[in-house]
Amino acid sequence: MGWTPPEVTYKGYRTSEGWEIAVKRSGQPLRLLDPPPRKADWALPALTDYLGDETRAANLHRDFAALAGPRFTGDWELTARDIENILTELEILRSRWRIALTRG
Repeated sequence: MGWTPPEVTYKGYRTSEGWEIAVKRSGQPLRLLDPPPRKADWALPALTDYLGDETRAANLHRDFAALAGPRFTGDWELTARDIENILTELEILRSRWRIALTRG
């Protein structure tokens, strides 16, 4: 069988200061993540927590937000499976872009 993502859910709540993001992992209490440095960077704390890699999260968060953000009409929720699907979609798009650039 294939890899199964961890049981984790991220929830975003819009506040007057931007986004408040909470994470719920199986068997653990709900906890708030550090707020993003800018309102538009809502995906950064969630990806940093999910990936456990600040550099990779910083590289992906803007494109991730561009793909995921339009799906939200207000407060939002992302499961590990949702995140994996968006990351896969992002890698496919980046690969297609690299191919297009090499072909000129």
